[in-house]
Amino acid sequence: MAEWHDQELCRLLLSLNSAERSERQQAEQALEGAKCSAGFAARCSAFGACGPSSQEALPLRQLAMTIVRQITQKNWSQLAAADQSACREALLRGLGQASIEGLLLICIANVRSAGAWPDLDLRLSQGLSLKSGDAEANTCVECIIALLEEGNLDVLKSLGQLQAPLLQLVSSEVTPALRRTCVRAHLQSVTAVMTSQHTEAQQGVEHTLPQWLEAYAKLCEGQSSWPPTERIKNTFAVLQAVTALCRFRELVPTALSLAAKLSGDKAAPEFLRARAFSLLHRLGDTVTALVTQEVPHLLEAAAAGLAPSEPLIVRVSACRVFCRFLTATADETLREDLLLKKGVLASLGALLRDADEELLHLCLESLCIIVKKCPKTMAAVEGDLCPLTVQIWRRCAADPMVHMQVLDLVSCCVFVDQRLQRAMEEHLLPVVHSDLQSEPHLACSAMGLFGVLLKHSAVPFGPEVLNCAGLLLAKAMQSDESMMLQNACETLVLLVQRSASQGAELLEQLLRFAERLLGPDLEDDACLYVGPLAMLLFANYGRMLPAQLQVGLLQALVLRLARAERPYLRQELVVVFARLLHEDLNGSLQALAGMEVPAKDAIRGGLELLMSTWLAVAPEIRARRARNVTVSALCRVHERSKEDSQLRSLLGEAATPERLLQAILSGLEFENLRCGQLREAERNQVLEDSDEEDEEADDETRKQNVLLSDFLDLEDVDSDGSEGDTFQDLERKDPLAEMDLQKVLAQYLVNQECQDPELRQRMMQAIQEASSLVSMSGGYAQ
Repeated sequence: MAEWHDQELCRLLLSLNSAERSERQQAEQALEGAKCSAGFAARCSAFGACGPSSQEALPLRQLAMTIVRQITQKNWSQLAAADQSACREALLRGLGQASIEGLLLICIANVRSAGAWPDLDLRLSQGLSLKSGDAEANTCVECIIALLEEGNLDVLKSLGQLQAPLLQLVSSEVTPALRRTCVRAHLQSVTAVMTSQHTEAQQGVEHTLPQWLEAYAKLCEGQSSWPPTERIKNTFAVLQAVTALCRFRELVPTALSLAAKLSGDKAAPEFLRARAFSLLHRLGDTVTALVTQEVPHLLEAAAAGLAPSEPLIVRVSACRVFCRFLTATADETLREDLLLKKGVLASLGALLRDADEELLHLCLESLCIIVKKCPKTMAAVEGDLCPLTVQIWRRCAADPMVHMQVLDLVSCCVFVDQRLQRAMEEHLLPVVHSDLQSEPHLACSAMGLFGVLLKHSAVPFGPEVLNCAGLLLAKAMQSDESMMLQNACETLVLLVQRSASQGAELLEQLLRFAERLLGPDLEDDACLYVGPLAMLLFANYGRMLPAQLQVGLLQALVLRLARAERPYLRQELVVVFARLLHEDLNGSLQALAGMEVPAKDAIRGGLELLMSTWLAVAPEIRARRARNVTVSALCRVHERSKEDSQLRSLLGEAATPERLLQAILSGLEFENLRCGQLREAERNQVLEDSDEEDEEADDETRKQNVLLSDFLDLEDVDSDGSEGDTFQDLERKDPLAEMDLQKVLAQYLVNQECQDPELRQRMMQAIQEASSLVSMSGGYAQ
């Protein structure tokens, strides 16, 4: 320590760094008393900024600079003028020492924020000149960054005069590392100015931004003498800077022009072009919200980037950009020109033919978007599109995920254009016909494909369609695989729903299939959709069936319900019986009452087993249409049971009028609870919206400095056109689906007598709550 001139200060620093608690506490007390004493800050600054360079001294120098940081931040005004001057001098002398650079720069920023510092301004101005050398220039630029990060508004204003020499420096023949530091300084300057209230400075930023972006572009282009690692670092630095600049609404058009220019520059490195396309894709919401006039140019650049002659990495990035901005333009002429004349479809087809699994997903997703936005154009190329679809389906026979995406594509095509629908059917029905006679996994996928084609196939169906339906039934009868049977059931429901008269030609096979699904050999998952199928069979062909066959089908349904464990299966089977009671109360009750079914070790009446199971699973039934159908049917059974003693006897103890009434009351209580929760959620949403509006009104600057998160992508591309699935369509067509169940139940219960005082009190409370909810909304909630 002999060579360390200020031994007293060194001893204090060593004690502050001591492992002995008592010694450290005494040193901390001594420090508090010495901070503002004459000469201490100057000594501390001199040792920290310009002290010994040995590794042994480094921890003490860093501790000294930490003390100086506290003094410059909290005690600067208490120092004598001589100490302030000595501190400034020491800090300037130490500028450029890498070992303590971070602490030193913060101290400099603290001192500069406290008042003018002409010597520092001169040092920075001279350091940015081309004659200063790269090391000094880098030191000064790093100091500018620290001043921008830590300094106040006065410091920000004073640094404005350094922007011109900084731009000159980044555009000169200096090292790539120094240029990247200049980019960081410019970005920090822009951020500081745009988040301030300095209007004149903000205008200056907008004025000089094009020149800076030119320098950014040159940095990306680089020089042949620069190593590849340096060029990659340059690219990342520039793209990160451009992304950050796009946080500010006023700068978006100018900043994005650089990304667009780089993505379309074939002379630029392929990695750089791919990154530029990726940047444009990430900023898609901002582009479409703020600079819609640039969308056509971006689409043209992406179309060029998709060309087969381009590197694969560029084509993939360009594909994402093209689809992102295709949804942002309504110009049909432009879209058709890009797809056909500019070769986008041909380029995308080439990608599809050679794509690996990951790229295949992107290409199929892109095609779905293009089909939805440009159906007429895609219909014009159906001669290429349909064979390509068949080729991909065949090529990816073992990949269910790709098959699902192909189904999305086919669904889009058959939904948006009749010409495409006919072409897809013509090419794909032979595939369905073949695969239904093939291995189980191919047959299962073919059933899904057949269902998609059926949705929009012309009615009456042609012989090819009915032939495929027969093959489907034959394959399903041989299988016990759950997914295949679910696909078969959904497709057959669609067939009967769209053309019941032609479904009658397959009635015998349909009944055998339903009987198999309801039998004891299959698990719940395999017969999950038997309810909708059975309901359609009764609705469309009930009168064609002999009475004995109807009773047999009902008996099978009751037994399947009693065995079922899956809540959805139980719900849908109860819906079947509830629907039958709505359509023919007397006939259904009579058929069920005259039925005996085996249940475990005893024979039970069909009606009694049905109703006991129904009431047991009623709390699980929560889907809206299912609630409407089942609980309203219970009202009809309850009303009849009050009048018919024989029916009460057949219903048994599990479904007495009182228990039926309890189930109906539970239904109303659930409707009230649901209604109240929905209304509370709506009220909370209104309050949240109101709070957001107040915040926006109070903070005008938020309108000027728009972040990317403020622009939500409103595009919502469904995987299946704009349609729901088969069962959703079936439910929507049910006339009871839109019933106001709360109103129906409240009106029914208000006229019911009840001997049980507790139950009567619940009824009154539920009716009153329903009435209150109605008065709040002006009508019963749906």
